[in-house]
Amino acid sequence: MTTSISPTRSPSHGARSAPEPTIAPGRFSPVVDVAEDARCITIRALLPGIGLRDVVVGLDHDRVVLRGARRPRSESGARDARPDADCERFWHTVVVPSGVRAVGAMAELDGGVLTVTLPKGPSAEPPSQLIEIRARA
Repeated sequence: MTTSISPTRSPSHGARSAPEPTIAPGRFSPVVDVAEDARCITIRALLPGIGLRDVVVGLDHDRVVLRGARRPRSESGARDARPDADCERFWHTVVVPSGVRAVGAMAELDGGVLTVTLPKGPSAEPPSQLIEIRARA
């Protein structure tokens, strides 16, 4: 059985909200879905046109932070590789219940969909940690 968790609410913390970014009209904001089952929490974010080097996933206590940039396309349709190009920067915070572990956490980017899987269980890891993102083979 899978249940959904609100991206800004944690069932174990009641009505506690994560800070939401202020996004200017027309700016990029990923669509995020969060689900929970008995073994893990799964976060899926739609990131069309965003590559591995343009997104970072971190676990900070009871929050998963997605941040990155969508680079503009050139006239030929290719993404601009310059780091100083006009990027649409984004970040999204998802509050998760306590008891998720960074060890065993996985993040995978496939066809513009980022899937982050966080196993449940007691944690002895540091409270903040980056999660490596892999491309689906």
